[in-house]
Amino acid sequence: MFIGYSGYSADNQGIADRRRIMFWARERGHQIVGIDDNRADVKVITSSSDLEFWREHRSNVPVVLDVVDGLLAERSIVKDYSRSVASSSKRNFKKFTSMRFSNLLTEVAGRVDSVICSSHEQRLEWIERGVYPHQILDFHEEIPEVNGPVLDFSKKINLFWEGLPVTLNSLSQLKGLFDSNQKRVIQLQLLTVRNSYHFRNKYFPISTFDLVAKQIKSQNVSFKVWDWSPENCGSVAKHSHLGVIPVSLTTGYHRLKAENRLLIMWRLGLNTLTSPLASYTRVMKAAEIDGVCLSKSDWSQKLKQIENSSNLREENREKATNYLRLNHSKEGLLRRWDSVFEKL
Repeated sequence: MFIGYSGYSADNQGIADRRRIMFWARERGHQIVGIDDNRADVKVITSSSDLEFWREHRSNVPVVLDVVDGLLAERSIVKDYSRSVASSSKRNFKKFTSMRFSNLLTEVAGRVDSVICSSHEQRLEWIERGVYPHQILDFHEEIPEVNGPVLDFSKKINLFWEGLPVTLNSLSQLKGLFDSNQKRVIQLQLLTVRNSYHFRNKYFPISTFDLVAKQIKSQNVSFKVWDWSPENCGSVAKHSHLGVIPVSLTTGYHRLKAENRLLIMWRLGLNTLTSPLASYTRVMKAAEIDGVCLSKSDWSQKLKQIENSSNLREENREKATNYLRLNHSKEGLLRRWDSVFEKL
């Protein structure tokens, strides 16, 4: 099958491209071609495609819309409109749109043949708008599975964090953890890119080092920035005591982030603490792991519980491994993608 694709990045090699349809197509022996290629048996567009075009255009082959983020959850009218303006002025839209981005997505969803989202929470948001999407998480096969021993805590605590710089502005949530360990050396191992942008990967440059330095005020805390790569994820995780995923719950669509980052931490063999994002809370509950921090003091209290019990560390890791095996297998995700195209 030939799949016409307009991806999340210009070269179709961004994280959401390679961990989603690009991986499925390669595993199933399908060929990805340009969105305008006449050979396409089906077309797949994303939230980074020219949505204004697809709002008006009818295709002679089935069209699938893949939306990895909870963009419908943006409550700020200014941010919602600015996302449309930025898309109009970038490569994405060939003509200007005057619609809120979330409304534009909804209109496009109503015209295509199938919609895919990432999480249960995102699906509920779509259903409220009358759209019933398929729910498919990312493939994480590029991330190594770390099966080494769970580290004992020592005088030095290595905290593991991975992601894009734009999500680093939540590190201040760890202040309670930092302040309660004044006699301990804490080192944040940050796997990310050293320079990025606040908005649409184009506007308002970010220096990762400066962004972190502004938030880390505790004298006993240092940090090291690693270039993100699957290899670095594996090697740094082996020498880390704990994974942390602090997330600001008030920043628009971030509150509907899927559970991918938590599952990656578990794949890397890490006991992990998270903010009470809906997806993380749901998955932690299903796995029977007490890793959700409801307050700043929770971070330090749950760290101490994990630190003081090697049995708890091993138990959490075993539960996380079982959850991944039962709920996030490669073959299970492949079948979900198969189902989308079989129905077309």
